[in-house]
Amino acid sequence: MLTEKKFLSQKELDRLTEILDKHPGRDATLIKLALFTGARSCEVLAVRKIDLGQNSVTIFGAKKSNDRTVPLPASFFREISELCKGTPDNDKIFPITTRQFRRIWNQYRPNHQLGIHSLRHTVGVRMYMTSSNLHAVKTMLGHKNLSSTMIYLNYVEGVKQLKNSMRGMWSRKLMDVA
Repeated sequence: MLTEKKFLSQKELDRLTEILDKHPGRDATLIKLALFTGARSCEVLAVRKIDLGQNSVTIFGAKKSNDRTVPLPASFFREISELCKGTPDNDKIFPITTRQFRRIWNQYRPNHQLGIHSLRHTVGVRMYMTSSNLHAVKTMLGHKNLSSTMIYLNYVEGVKQLKNSMRGMWSRKLMDVA
């Protein structure tokens, strides 16, 4: 079940962006790649220079998920391409372990209760909120089954429904209803 405690709020996302902008470099680029793609940490760490395309990156799915090509913002694509200069095509861009990735995330994360996977949930929630297109979210995250993607629809639509249902709840007196 997806709750607000599993993804970055707008305030936390703004804070993370501010931190990443203040401290550019390999570590910041790693976190941005996870954020822009919604990829799992092991998927991000598997990206090689050869996986970069035309302003995009191919993510090879882990945990039996689908491979996908994800468009990247042009400015970020330039940043990651610059980082890869001199790297052999088949070498990983970030040759580190998931444990090292967690240590890096611990230095940048705006909320110390959120793990790396919160970046993936942030992408899923934001994409569904922006597009209301469950199939696009499924493709972006590489889910094989739409049922895996339903947590984003259930969360976003559930909150909307609850807000609508509660409208006026505290302004009415119990006597008015009976």
